[in-house]
Amino acid sequence: MVPQMPVHLKGNLSKQSRFFNLLPFKLTSRRTQSFALFANLPTELCLLILTYAARPKFAPNRRERRKPYSSALALCRVSRTFRRIVLPLLLHTILLSEAKNVIAFIHALTMQEAYAQQENHLHVDYAAHIHRIWIGEIQRSDFDNVQFDEGLRSFLYVLAPVLLASKSIAFNFQSLFILRICIENALISYFDSNANKSFPPPSPWSIKTLTLSGDVAHYGLMDAVLLYAFHASITHIIFLSPPRLQFNSNFLPLNVARMPDELLCYDIFHRMSECTFPWDFLKSLQSISVVIPHITLRMTSLCPSLYPEFGWKNVPVEMRTFTAPMDYLSGRWAQEIPHAHSLRDEGLISSADVRTTFLSTLRTDNYRHAFLHWEQAWACGIRT
Repeated sequence: MVPQMPVHLKGNLSKQSRFFNLLPFKLTSRRTQSFALFANLPTELCLLILTYAARPKFAPNRRERRKPYSSALALCRVSRTFRRIVLPLLLHTILLSEAKNVIAFIHALTMQEAYAQQENHLHVDYAAHIHRIWIGEIQRSDFDNVQFDEGLRSFLYVLAPVLLASKSIAFNFQSLFILRICIENALISYFDSNANKSFPPPSPWSIKTLTLSGDVAHYGLMDAVLLYAFHASITHIIFLSPPRLQFNSNFLPLNVARMPDELLCYDIFHRMSECTFPWDFLKSLQSISVVIPHITLRMTSLCPSLYPEFGWKNVPVEMRTFTAPMDYLSGRWAQEIPHAHSLRDEGLISSADVRTTFLSTLRTDNYRHAFLHWEQAWACGIRT
């Protein structure tokens, strides 16, 4: 039963007023009619309820991988006012895990360009609301079945200003070709529009944090001198371990983060020392973080070959953050990171959880496999 008396909000009213000032419109009597379902509640409380309901659900502990934007998209269909409130929340963090997600997102951007030309009320400036973008493991071949009018570079042209306007981006090393094309497209447009200006505007990107997942030794932007300015603007880099790890089951139980190097199929610190990452270009770099999963594998039966382990659980991950040195001497920093990790008092340590799927293939190759769903942890747990 809805109470028939006014509901008073608790908390700091000045903070609430600042929240409403961030809305893309001013509340009017006409717009408040959209809250008829909450007729007995203050408009401010209705907005807070709507904000809570619309926020994407990135929780890594959900047994089923629900679509994180489903609630927000449903609310957008209620009314025009609901849509204007919900969209900034929906667009804050964008997860594009597969090529089909990137293609759908580019089609949405193309529609917004058409709305802008038509002065349609459905137009929303995506770049103004997107703060973080994740692009998963995508290869060029994933776009082979897409019909391009003028090739992949032109197809990604509309993505460049939105991607580069965000503060934090995350890429798998396999998908860095998308970032490279976007940067090159932005630079071409930047030089064309400012060729005759004595004082050109700042660089065409706002990215400060770059998160990279996969094998750090396969960095795909290091050979482009044209991208020097982009690297020079990065202040924080986060390295995630590859999303797929495998371990020899003969050495169970063990904690993967504390495995001897000779038993670990992938040692992130060793790979960083071999990385061709352009350390010399990172003139603004303030810190570097390395995220390590703490996976403990155990025997599940006396005869594991007959009862393979399969399932999922939340795995704690440890993020060690190191302050950048004053001198940038190419690979020297990468060589020193493993030593810093071995010292207990080195680096700022924070932790989160990442949803991990386990699969045992003991019948065929005597290995156990762990599949880490980094995108969910990045969206809600790993500080970026």
